[in-house]
Formats: sequence, C-alpha cells, structure tokens
Amino acid sequence: MAGRGPAPKDPRRRARRNADGVPTTVIAFTKGTQPPLPELDGTDWPDRTREWWAMWGETPLADHFMDIDWQFLLDTALLHAAVWGAGDFSKLPELRIRVAKYGATPEDRARLRIQFADADAADGGSPTRARPAVERLGRLVSFPGGAANVVPDPVRKPRSTPAERKKVTAAYRKGATIPELAEQFGRAPATLRAWLVAAGVKLRDDRKPRPPAKTPPAKKLAPKTSAAPAKKASPAKKAAPAKGSAAKRAPRRSRPKREA
Repeated sequence: MAGRGPAPKDPRRRARRNADGVPTTVIAFTKGTQPPLPELDGTDWPDRTREWWAMWGETPLADHFMDIDWQFLLDTALLHAAVWGAGDFSKLPELRIRVAKYGATPEDRARLRIQFADADAADGGSPTRARPAVERLGRLVSFPGGAANVVPDPVRKPRSTPAERKKVTAAYRKGATIPELAEQFGRAPATLRAWLVAAGVKLRDDRKPRPPAKTPPAKKLAPKTSAAPAKKASPAKKAAPAKGSAAKRAPRRSRPKREA
C-alpha cells in the first residue's frame, strides 16, 4: 500500500499568497497521556512490542500527542504484535504507514516539517530566513526607454548630493541624453531616471531611432503597344429559300413522246 505525499507547505514561505480554498480549523491542544497496553485474551504482548510501546512514550514527539493519537498508536500496537509475535509479515505495509504519520524515521520527520532543537543550537541559533526580494530591492519602477539601458553600477558609488542632482536635471533639460549623462557623471541610467522623475521632469525617449525599412525598387513596365486593327466583318450570306415557300420555280421542259 502506498503512503502519502509531502505535507503542505507553510503558507508564510509560499511565493504565491493565494487564499486557501479550504478554511483551517483551529482547536485547543490538550496533551494526552500514554495508556498502558491492555490485557489480551489468551495471549500476551511480545517483549519487542512492549519495548516499542515504551519507546513511543519516551520520545520527544510524545509531547505533541493528544489522547486520540495514543488510541491510534494503541491500534498500531496490535499490528506490531502480530508481526513480532505471530510472524504475520503481511501487516508490515500497514504498520509502516501508521508509524510514518507520527515521524518514525528521519524521512517522515522531514516530510512533516519536524526539526529538533539541537540542530538549531549546532548552527548557532534559529535558522535565518532569507529576506524577500521586496525588502532587499525595494519597489521597482518602469521608466521610458526600455530595460536595455538599466545597467547596475559595477562599483558602489557615493551617495548623491543635491548639487549633483541639479546639474543632472539642468543638463537633461538642455538636451543631454541619459546615456551621455551616465557617462559624464558615472551613474547608472536607472539612477539618473529616478532623479529626473523625482524632480518632476518629463522623460524623453533617448533610444536610437530605427533606420527606415528598405523598400525594393519599383519594376519598369514595358511600353504599351498599339491595338491591332479590327477585322472587317464578312458580308452576310443570303439564306437559302425554305422548302414550301412561295418562291417561283423554273418550268420543267417536257420530253417529246415516242411514236409506237
């Protein structure tokens, strides 16, 4: 039987802060007490199962068990006894899944996000969490001119002074471009744009204009020739007289009769 997948990620460490579709129910925690192994009819608990049950009571994980958790582990003890007492190894898959729910192995504890306090002490305190990008970089602003001119300073420059900002603003109003000011004052273009925006200056688009697209030359058309002379229409043929018409026919010549 397959086990369960990894436990849900802590919402505070998620990159996306979407609202959870299933609300979380918060209840009060009441620490439970480990009950003794009950008497079995006609048999006794194996010694290995008694040691296993005592081990669960001494583990630091037991500090977070409620009474319902101990009842679940008590049912698990029956499977443990069947494996070690009767040799029924068919119960091993179910036994493995049940103890994994309570962090029996290092892999199970990692899946349940369980970390021992000794590990933090060995590292010199509680684990430090990396600051989010918003705290490290601040709020990003998009300026005209595209991102191609946004180049970070290779060496950290000293802080600017009001006099330097006034010089940059005056030079820009006189027609200087952002790349020219960046080369003159040794500042990144993004820094200069931020100064100009703070001073209320409307930024221009200092990008180089694209060359006009080359159009293919027009093809020369051949001169038009004069139209051929129209053919003369042939005279219409006279229609033959229709049979039975009233047209006069030539009289037939009668042959002379022969004498007998």
